[in-house]
Amino acid sequence: MAEKSLENSVSHEVVDRSDNCVTNAVKSDAINDNHLANRKTIAIGRKISIKSNKSTKSDKSDSQFSQYNTNDSHGTNGFKVSVVGDWLVLREKLHISLRNRWAIERSNYVNLMKLIVKELIEKSAKTNRIVDSSNISLRHLFIILEHIFKHGLKSKKGIFESKRDLWNVIELVERLASDASDITVSARQIPTIKTPLGKVRAWMRLALMNKRLSDYFRHLLEKRELFLSDYYEDWAIMMSDEAVIIGGLLVGLNILDCNLCVKEEDLDSDDFVIDLSLYLRDNIQSNPFDSDWRQHSDGNNEWLGIFSHNISVVLDQKNYIEELNRHLSSTISNLEHKIETLQTDNTLMTEELEVFRNIDKNFEIIKTIPEMDSLKQSKEEFSQLEEQLIQEVKRREAAEKELESQAFLKGEAETAMHLLERDVLEKQDSVITLRRQLEDIKTINLQMYSKLQECETSIKNKVNHISHLEQNVSVMANTITQLEAKYDILNAKTEKEWRTTLQKLIDEQQEQVTHLQQQLERMRRASSESLKVQNENQILKKKCFEYELSLEEVGKQLQE
Repeated sequence: MAEKSLENSVSHEVVDRSDNCVTNAVKSDAINDNHLANRKTIAIGRKISIKSNKSTKSDKSDSQFSQYNTNDSHGTNGFKVSVVGDWLVLREKLHISLRNRWAIERSNYVNLMKLIVKELIEKSAKTNRIVDSSNISLRHLFIILEHIFKHGLKSKKGIFESKRDLWNVIELVERLASDASDITVSARQIPTIKTPLGKVRAWMRLALMNKRLSDYFRHLLEKRELFLSDYYEDWAIMMSDEAVIIGGLLVGLNILDCNLCVKEEDLDSDDFVIDLSLYLRDNIQSNPFDSDWRQHSDGNNEWLGIFSHNISVVLDQKNYIEELNRHLSSTISNLEHKIETLQTDNTLMTEELEVFRNIDKNFEIIKTIPEMDSLKQSKEEFSQLEEQLIQEVKRREAAEKELESQAFLKGEAETAMHLLERDVLEKQDSVITLRRQLEDIKTINLQMYSKLQECETSIKNKVNHISHLEQNVSVMANTITQLEAKYDILNAKTEKEWRTTLQKLIDEQQEQVTHLQQQLERMRRASSESLKVQNENQILKKKCFEYELSLEEVGKQLQE
């Protein structure tokens, strides 16, 4: 039922998005046992001309249907009249709102996505979180992602409009994430893929192998109001809140290591079907490979435990390094952005400085023209002032150096004080913890002493029980010897009986053999006699034929 509902929802989506309605067609679908009403389109067998105040060009370019509700007594109750081109068409009204249907479609996609992701993670746990292209759940994941990206995608409306493919939506990721260009270029340059849909499938596989699929999906969701509104309808899953849930499910796939060969797969074909029987509770069966693997693992628990532990440690380290690499790449990108902003600010500041310097030079030149005489007189004073300035600058630099050294020493002293305070606090904490540990050890010793006494009493009881069991064992051994003797006697009796019965059977078979041999001899004699009779019969037939010929000749002679 779930597979039918998925196919029916996709067919409804195509019917609703198409602008050219087909006449004399009946569409009936079922989504999660919520039956939609039959949608019938009946063409009235007469062409009409539509007159309006607008020009003919606007009438031709208008692709929307003008609909009129009719409730007359001529059998049109429950129908609505719509104009398609130059034809009047009757349509049956839907009893379930389209919003409810679209919500059901979105919930179906989300629930199926949850089941597939859960099954994929559970299966990958058995193979140490390594997944290849032979995994069925991974194929189902790519199929449901393709359906999610296609849900509510706007189609081509006009003749002069460019066709909107899913690949155009994927190319938007390059604008939102700078590191996505490598994946899109590699998906675009694969020689075995020729269709845009095949490029989309290759892009999804490459993004999942690089563990960036969830990030790219998140970038699309963050800017969906700016970019995706031109490509998707308002009721599409990419424009709804369910897309956030799907993005969270994709984040969980970052723990997997996918090894996929994209060039060898036929991604242009459309024969991709989801087998929903794998996700139904009634049809879940135990895999014989899993039972064999468990039996094999029971015999080698220690080796497999060490091996799996080492692999899990290596994978955890790999995941940590990948997360660290991502964090470092994000910090590097942020720093590069900051460097670019600082460089732009620096260039602006240098330009402003040059402008101000030019202004100052011009202003000084203007001032110095009337004051040349006074400047000549005050050159000596300026030289003296310059010498004083140089001395004061040197003194100031020395004072600043002393201040810096004192501040450095003060900072070192403060850091040393902080370190000493930390050491004291840590030692106090260690003393407190040691006291607590001593108290715990005392309580543990008391508990161990009480347990020792209990163990001694239990050992005494067990020794008594063992002696009692040894007596029982000796008694059982005697009974076993007696039973073995009786068993030997019974075996001898049964052997005698079997021998007598076998001898009787052999005698009977020998008699049957002799009887059959006699019958064989009789049959041989009869066969030899029958051969003789056949030969005699043939001889007599020849003689009879000769006599007939002679009689015919005699008859001819007599007639002559």
